[in-house]
Amino acid sequence: MPTVPVYDEAKASDKTYAQALSCKTGHAMTKGGGSTHQWPDWPEELHYKAIGHGAYPFWWGGGSDSANADLEVWWSEKQGYELFYHSKCTGTFSWQDGSACYHLMLAPVGNAEPKSYMFNEAAKQGKTLDQGAHCCLTNPKSGGITLAPSQGDFWNTFTYKGEVDFNGVYYKGKAKYYVLRNVPGAVADFWYFTDLDDKPVQQGEAGTGPSDQGYPTSRGHTVWHDYDPSSLDTSSQSSSYGEVPAYCQTTTTSCAFP
Repeated sequence: MPTVPVYDEAKASDKTYAQALSCKTGHAMTKGGGSTHQWPDWPEELHYKAIGHGAYPFWWGGGSDSANADLEVWWSEKQGYELFYHSKCTGTFSWQDGSACYHLMLAPVGNAEPKSYMFNEAAKQGKTLDQGAHCCLTNPKSGGITLAPSQGDFWNTFTYKGEVDFNGVYYKGKAKYYVLRNVPGAVADFWYFTDLDDKPVQQGEAGTGPSDQGYPTSRGHTVWHDYDPSSLDTSSQSSSYGEVPAYCQTTTTSCAFP
């Protein structure tokens, strides 16, 4: 996989360089990956819990940017998937009423486009539409932005800004600070904090840091999540986390990224 260039402020005015960056910069997983799988690169597989801040699905602008929610994520570069659980999903469909939802993103196979699905608990349990299952496709069939799961070395597409004092939900103390700026599209800026051992403590977008700590926001809805360091689990995961629910395999409903 070609290496995506790290953002360089000295090149920011170069139109060609700017167009090389997009939301896809940090969503370029290939099954098996190509990173070291040693922190700050993510391990082959990671399960964690977090507190999310802001509306979800954020690309629709639903809900409140100040809302908080429970997150749980199963991420596997080894098996090629990323499964999000979000406890409060608010969107334009009636089933996105503040209830929990899941978002499954699959790495592309060969030259195919990546696939991704958002669905409710009933769909995850294998139920049908008549039994309350709902699902929509979050990658467009053609045109628009198609996103794979994040790759294990996504942090390397950011600019390292040095050590800062950090005061998050779970982690407080010195942290390493990374920023990706001036990305074309609906969201311009992204950020990432790790502890001094290079393990993640927070990441977000539509800003250069969390608004509750005074960082400036930018284009898009500012959303972020605080990792629970005690929940980081690098043990092998069941392939079931990457399985597409039966109802999602037949749905044609779209809730794609803009």
